[in-house]
Amino acid sequence: MERIVLDNGQLQAEITPLGAELKALRLAGGIELLWPGDAAHWPRSAPILFPVVGRLVGDSYTHDRRHYALGQHGFARDRVFTVTERDATAATLLLRADGESRRHYPFDFELQVRYALRDSGIETHFAVRNAGHAAMPFAIGGHPGFRWPLEPRFAKTDYVLLFEEAETGRRYLVRDGLLTGAQGEVPWRGPVLPLDEALFTEDAIVLRHPASRWVRYQPRAGGLGIRVDFAGFPYLGIWSKPGGAPFLCIEPWHGHASFMDEASDLSQKRDMRNLAPGAEFACSFSIEALQTPPVQAQVL
Repeated sequence: MERIVLDNGQLQAEITPLGAELKALRLAGGIELLWPGDAAHWPRSAPILFPVVGRLVGDSYTHDRRHYALGQHGFARDRVFTVTERDATAATLLLRADGESRRHYPFDFELQVRYALRDSGIETHFAVRNAGHAAMPFAIGGHPGFRWPLEPRFAKTDYVLLFEEAETGRRYLVRDGLLTGAQGEVPWRGPVLPLDEALFTEDAIVLRHPASRWVRYQPRAGGLGIRVDFAGFPYLGIWSKPGGAPFLCIEPWHGHASFMDEASDLSQKRDMRNLAPGAEFACSFSIEALQTPPVQAQVL
């Protein structure tokens, strides 16, 4: 499938209509920031999560006493979007409900995804519209994966996540893609989370209402890094596939996986958004490449 190429002279992005997915993000010098996807580790790069984030119990739910199958992260990532606007530095793609989507999600929705380059960054805008006549429960999120390490001169353990604020929150524990209801410790060092493959042996780190509005992924000694701004998103997922996968995902979410003991009714699922008929919900996050200074020694 032909990709949409955006270029502003500092940054080049490639987007495929399949899933409206960002598939490449490279600096003018040719350095690729995004994980390209492969069969051995993870075949995706930055899928869009809709109309659920994470898994449902039994990969299914009920609505109005009917039963529906719906896989992890929903179906938008596997559907072909229509390109509605496009220029050199921005593109808008649209997915509307159809007969196939209603087999899994019986709501008349419109999902618009817009990408826009800004200097050395890219903004991702989501707009969800309820085109039906009943309240529409949904969740939405981003799932961008970045190369880990970004530069071959560094090891994976040379990298940290530097948050805007000192963080103290615990992580929701995940088992088989579902939230167990228990929480675990996160090895915070003030605003810094040192990165290590061992962080992900129990699946993703799921944070609820972090104090920060942005996080910077960078080597502790300074160098090429990535800042992800996620203001307004109540959940942040951080994930790498266990076993040494060479990528790191930083995921802003409205919603999360089901709790293991959660009822099957989608409208009762915790932290879903319920959109009134004719209403629209919008949110956005951004990714910026930057040269970072060393992380202060006192927080390491």
